[in-house]
Amino acid sequence: MRSNPPKLFLATLLSLCALTYPIQTCRKETSLSACVRGFNAYATEDICCSASGAGAFPGGCSSEVAECWVAGTYYPTKTCTVSRNATQCAQNWGQWTSQDDCCAPGAAFAGGCYKVAPCWAATQWYPKQACSQTDDQSVCQRGWGAYASKVECCSLGHAFSGGCTA
Repeated sequence: MRSNPPKLFLATLLSLCALTYPIQTCRKETSLSACVRGFNAYATEDICCSASGAGAFPGGCSSEVAECWVAGTYYPTKTCTVSRNATQCAQNWGQWTSQDDCCAPGAAFAGGCYKVAPCWAATQWYPKQACSQTDDQSVCQRGWGAYASKVECCSLGHAFSGGCTA
């Protein structure tokens, strides 16, 4: 007659869930192979997350996702943006701990981060002709009708044949 082996707390043993940055946490594991492998298996979640050295992580478990900085836009500006994506922040490349580190020359971009300067463009045509400053890079980079200064935009023959009237 065969007997079933004892279950030995299989449902309550905890196995290491994640060792990598940024989230360090433990989860309940019911797999016999994970629970009896002899390492990274703990009797309770409190023991697994203990910061005393007996747990899975020297500093204990963490519950929040850390932030990292990644390349944001490439054209026409080159900027870094904050990410809370655990997969992206866990990579050992393409992520930095601060915006300054990300924007440093040679980090995310060979020449570092930069923003294209705003430009001046015609914004009113009737009854008055006027130029205004814009940060819209689709206007500034289109190749026509964008000027470096209000004086240039409002000069005769530039944005308007007769210059600005406002």
